[in-house]
Amino acid sequence: MRKHTSWPRIPGAAAAMLILGGCAEMADSLTQTWQDARGGIARAFSEGETSAEPDAAQTAKETQTAKETRARKPQDSVYRKALAARAKGARVEAFAGFLAAAENRHPAAAYETARAYLKGHGVKADRAKGMSWMARAARYGEARAQFFLAQAYSMGDGIEENPVKAAALFTQAAKQGHTKAQYALGETYASGRGVPENQAWAARWYGKAAHGGLVEAQYAYGLVHARGLGLPLDRTEGYRWLLLAARAGHERAEVVRGALKTKMAPEIVQLAEAWADRFQPKRKAPYADPPTVMYVQQVLNDLGYDAGPVDGQPGKRTHGAIGAFQNKSGQPRDPRISHQLVEGLLSEQAKAR
Repeated sequence: MRKHTSWPRIPGAAAAMLILGGCAEMADSLTQTWQDARGGIARAFSEGETSAEPDAAQTAKETQTAKETRARKPQDSVYRKALAARAKGARVEAFAGFLAAAENRHPAAAYETARAYLKGHGVKADRAKGMSWMARAARYGEARAQFFLAQAYSMGDGIEENPVKAAALFTQAAKQGHTKAQYALGETYASGRGVPENQAWAARWYGKAAHGGLVEAQYAYGLVHARGLGLPLDRTEGYRWLLLAARAGHERAEVVRGALKTKMAPEIVQLAEAWADRFQPKRKAPYADPPTVMYVQQVLNDLGYDAGPVDGQPGKRTHGAIGAFQNKSGQPRDPRISHQLVEGLLSEQAKAR
């Protein structure tokens, strides 16, 4: 098994110099180096989105999920009691409760059982059992377990490195709103490790994590806009996200933000700062959130349809471009930004490569 070491980061001063210096060759070099040297969580893979219209298999899966949810309800009480016991320091009692609920397929309890075995809390440490329970928790749909295993598979940390499994697990967690998994997918598509490089799709995942409040993603999303990586260059939008990250103590974001500020009018800076003052993380967002809308607009424009400005606001031109794309691709006419539409755009991007 090979364990990765942390990769070096590109210093913020260098990023600022290359982004703002106007040298395309050096900026392109930064883009590739930045992608290769990302030191965040390891890479991930997206399986694509499900269809907006569920087929029979999907319906059956949802029915089974509903049945499992009803079956878990009696175990919720057991799980909550275990949490209360752990809060009081009664680790043995807590472990017993977690295990009892986990054996009845309670996802969160299975995750806590795994952690107890891995850390030796309330039970003798046993990595094999811990990883086995972590895998079960992931199968039960626990996003934290999916992300834990994805990291392990991605880095070869105590388990044989397997980018394919890491990819699938990161995706499962990201689709549930796990911000670090969303950031990991952005890392994956920006670098092209294990998947075809897709800067626009990377920007979508960075954006989701950034809107969710993840500081590292806010920094990455700021660079996406400031450099025009996968989306049109927009220094004002880049400044907003870099400012948020800088306010949270991100040193590289502060360096790039400071350099970017010198290129902006004072009134634009004031508006960006007012926006940052109002910002509130959104842990639960609709499917057609701004990062997804921007992805759709960007790809439609790239494919030759006129979706208008890439601004995250689906106006008449965006809806017109969606209709034109659906007519040409054979999709049913539907003005909504749906799973099916995005899946179709991803497929067209793949064909265009």
